[in-house]
Formats: sequence, structure tokens, C-alpha cells
Amino acid sequence: MSIKDLLLDNDDDGTEKVSGGGGGNDEVRRSIREILNKSLGTRKCLERDIGWWTYEFCYAKQIRQYHMNIDIRTKPPKQYIETEHILGIYKGSGNSLDDYPNEDER
Repeated sequence: MSIKDLLLDNDDDGTEKVSGGGGGNDEVRRSIREILNKSLGTRKCLERDIGWWTYEFCYAKQIRQYHMNIDIRTKPPKQYIETEHILGIYKGSGNSLDDYPNEDER
């Protein structure tokens, strides 16, 4: 099953569950955009510090991993990126689930 085949169903208690099926792709697109817009707001990137690394997810742009360091020789001390790895780059238009291929198109 591909991501394009997913649709949202409402349970009796009002919660949403994801199930497979045909049709309903407009609902999925709208729902995903609504969730991202509500979650991200005006920020388009989320960051998470885990030990040495900082992970950054920028919606419709990229995912990267980096380590910040501080140069104490400068006044005031300045932060700089010492090591950076791009984990993925988004190349779609960001407007549609059609940017994601079906499993048989990969």
C-alpha cells in the first residue's frame, strides 16, 4: 500500500485512524497540510538536541544533523556549525501527495 492510498476514518469517539483504501486522497492531503500548519505555525523547521547532535527537520526542504560549537576566542563568544550532515533533501513541489511514488513506481 502506498501513502497515496491512505485515508482518514473517524471512530465513534471522534478520533482519527488511518486505514487503507481507495479514494479520499483529497481528505488526506488536506489533513496532512492542516496538521503541519498547526504544528509548525510560522516556523518551517523543527530542531531537537540529542547529546552531541542537533537534528533539524525543515518541512518541504531538508533534514539535517549537525553539531554546534562555541568559539570562546571571540567577544562575545560565537556559535558555529562544526560538523553537518544532510540526511535528506525534498525535491517535490510540496503541494501534493503525488510527489511520493507508489511502491511499484520506485
